[in-house]
Amino acid sequence: MYKRKLKVSKNHKNVMKISTGVIIGQLISIITLPIIARLYGPEIIGIWAFLFALTRIINSFSDLGLTHTLMVQDGNEIKNTFPVINTSNFLLSFIASLFIILYYYLINSEMNLLYLFLIMSIFIFTNKQIQINYTWLNRTEHYGALLMNPIIHSLAYGILAIVFGLIGFISYGYFVAHLMGQVITLIFMIRYIPLRKFTFRISEFKAVIYSNSRFVKYQMPANVISSFKNEIPTIIINIFWGPVVLGYYSIVVKILKMPSTLLANSIGKVFFQTISKMKRSGQLFGEYVTRNITFAYRVGIIPIVILIASGDIIVSIFLGSEWTEAGIMLQLLALQFFFMFIINTIQGLSTVLDKQNLAMISSTMQVLGYIVGALLGEYLFGSYLVGLGLMGLIYIIIHIWYVSLLIKHLGMSTLKYYLTTGKYILATLIISVFIRFVVVNNIINLFI
Repeated sequence: MYKRKLKVSKNHKNVMKISTGVIIGQLISIITLPIIARLYGPEIIGIWAFLFALTRIINSFSDLGLTHTLMVQDGNEIKNTFPVINTSNFLLSFIASLFIILYYYLINSEMNLLYLFLIMSIFIFTNKQIQINYTWLNRTEHYGALLMNPIIHSLAYGILAIVFGLIGFISYGYFVAHLMGQVITLIFMIRYIPLRKFTFRISEFKAVIYSNSRFVKYQMPANVISSFKNEIPTIIINIFWGPVVLGYYSIVVKILKMPSTLLANSIGKVFFQTISKMKRSGQLFGEYVTRNITFAYRVGIIPIVILIASGDIIVSIFLGSEWTEAGIMLQLLALQFFFMFIINTIQGLSTVLDKQNLAMISSTMQVLGYIVGALLGEYLFGSYLVGLGLMGLIYIIIHIWYVSLLIKHLGMSTLKYYLTTGKYILATLIISVFIRFVVVNNIINLFI
């Protein structure tokens, strides 16, 4: 019993190490964000947000879906798999960068295409390398290094972006700062990787792919679908409304995701661990799930109410008058991200219930919903704000439907879930309006 307690305590300590690094990294980002936003403006940030979305999509398949094998293979297998993953990432990064350059060439971009090719090929490669090496460090329990990763990256990127902006290196300074932040982080990580890094032997590729064919056939497509779903709003906004609006959206998303990054993800990890344990022991966990959702509503409503009530003012003060439209966008999207906060607190529920098919259906419907919302906003209403609002509304409807199906599968009352959800939506809107017109406006009037 003593050994078991000691083991659990050690696991919690390791989770705390990783979480501490993420929190400190986020705090550094919050501190540097106002300066960076003022130096570069929404267009530069929007261009980069689009390129970063492409990077994440490319890296969903640049490892052939094999990164997860590093957690399950034995030592001898990893010696062959690790260099194959790295080499695949290396080759596909440069090939994908050529297609990105072709895209910008066809739209007659004023960018220096050779410069962009070098930045993107190295950025795509190092971005995935960090993920690959993170997996290895997690396997080998180098939690001290994992704690430092987000701190090193945020510090390097934040400082360099500010320095480049101050010296007038605006056009590419933001891009290079991101790139160098990743390179510095990767250099820190590879000290802990004793494995062979690359191979160009076709026989090794064939052997590794054959022995891990299930990952190539199933994990890689799943990664691509998931990544595309996450990045489709960025792609849609860039296509319909351009990099300036995307720059607003990119910053708004960073702000709205903070509650999830700092709180919801931690709640979700504990939730996943708890329901998995309850299922293994044969316990019913429907009540636990509904209590957890209600708890998430109570916690999440606080930051969302503040953002809806005063988001435009906060953004204007925090980032400057150039970002006023971003503040309006933040207020508009806050309720959608409230439900994203909720979904992050019930991580793994569909997996534990063996209802991954519902998750895939929900994701597909969300992608279609984003497209429909954007089309209606652009061609029926002629407004990107209406389009974003419709995209958010459709997401909320699909989210509520999806969670209700999981609740039903647990044998719990869906009617009670709908009533609870409706109550918190109504409370959020009423309290937000009250705070805005009774509290915030009166405070503003005192200073005018």
